[in-house]
Amino acid sequence: MEITRQRLITFILGGMSAATLLLYLVFYRPFLHDLKVHGSECRTVEEKVRQARELIQAYRGKVLKPLVTEGEISLAIEELTRRGNEKKINFVAMSPQPIKKSEKSGYKVLPIEMELEADYKSLGEFLGLLDELERSLVKVEALKIETKTGSDSLLSAKLTAYMILSESSHGHR
Repeated sequence: MEITRQRLITFILGGMSAATLLLYLVFYRPFLHDLKVHGSECRTVEEKVRQARELIQAYRGKVLKPLVTEGEISLAIEELTRRGNEKKINFVAMSPQPIKKSEKSGYKVLPIEMELEADYKSLGEFLGLLDELERSLVKVEALKIETKTGSDSLLSAKLTAYMILSESSHGHR
């Protein structure tokens, strides 16, 4: 059986069409699906980045909380104790330590060792309000909480609060 030139061309074109269809179904179509999925994820991330940039732009130029200067330490400690007293915190001991420079941040810090007594709720609220202090930025480390001996409702806490200080005498913005 002899294949004519017309049939050979038809056979080759049919084979090429079948191969193209097979390549489309096996490779290209799954890639399109992946592209659609990843494109959707990319648009979601781009939207989050856009929102973050808008937030950054909104906060740019806003006045940030000034850091405490060495001359304002007593006012900041006074605010700390006043706010603690509002939350019914009993300050058993408060001992400011010598100012030192933080190796991590480069800022001067005032470590304040504290011993506190309070119920669970009051202690939690006090630790939470440290972020809201107007006169200072405070970081808490070395927190140790125990049940006060002889009481089921009172806690005894020992902690070191690091009050971050401004490098200048005019505050840091």
